[in-house]
Amino acid sequence: VKYLYDLTNDYRYLNGFYKNELNNKWSVHGGVSYTYIQNDTWVDDQNIQETENGIHAKTVFEGSLSENVELKTGAEIIQRSYSQRFFIPSGADYDLGFDEWITAGFGEMDIYASNRFVTRAGVRLEYNNLIHKLSVDPRISLALKTGGPGQFSLAYGRFRQSPKNEFLRIDKALGAEKAEHLILNFQ
Repeated sequence: VKYLYDLTNDYRYLNGFYKNELNNKWSVHGGVSYTYIQNDTWVDDQNIQETENGIHAKTVFEGSLSENVELKTGAEIIQRSYSQRFFIPSGADYDLGFDEWITAGFGEMDIYASNRFVTRAGVRLEYNNLIHKLSVDPRISLALKTGGPGQFSLAYGRFRQSPKNEFLRIDKALGAEKAEHLILNFQ
């Protein structure tokens, strides 16, 4: 287990890592990180304080189901709290902020049809408490070695992330930012 800790005036984080071989075919690894950020800004005589803290924990199991099939599966939790407080001399102080929890499970399988062709298929299942939404994001890639040092590959996947704090603090019902990738390449 490895821990890393850094402390500065306004940014702190703590990371922990773990890896263990369960047997000759399976392993487990995981990690946890904690983040704390605080900004204190003055505009004329108004004070604006921003605070964000969060925890990200992830565990992954990976191993071989057979000589030609490998599996990677796991779960993760992302928790973050954000607040922006305005202190105004007239006494009209106000707060903006949110608390977000994302829980996810994922699975990915590599299938080796031959020494030249491999398929990777996976899915990520994610629930976001802020928008009360369950999402399913599929991913697949195919790779074919051409005989020399070259390789063709085709990949498709859907990915998402939470909107930036400056948007989410105003409208907590914003959906995730999404990307859909379709990539064809030759290396």
